[in-house]
Amino acid sequence: MIKKTSITPYVARFFVYPIKSLDPEECDRVEILESGAIKGDRTWAMFDLNNNFVNGKRHAKTHNLRSTFNFKTNSLTLQIEGKKHAITFNSIEQQDLLCDW
Repeated sequence: MIKKTSITPYVARFFVYPIKSLDPEECDRVEILESGAIKGDRTWAMFDLNNNFVNGKRHAKTHNLRSTFNFKTNSLTLQIEGKKHAITFNSIEQQDLLCDW
């Protein structure tokens, strides 16, 4: 027998992954697009020289990348875990520099 409960579901937190395989950004609200996708979620992705997705399954070093993304400025800050130096790129205007990094 299934017992009925009076649990009311709710959303506790929203996370958006601006760049596939990198860290999420917590949001206080999200916009659902007509397609059903969340605006800003997995807008960007990394590819290797063979045009394959760069992710933790194929490239273990991906797990060592820490990232933050600023949606207002389109800036991406990257840091290798355990290192003090972080670098920030404008994801639109500095794509070549970002790819070289």
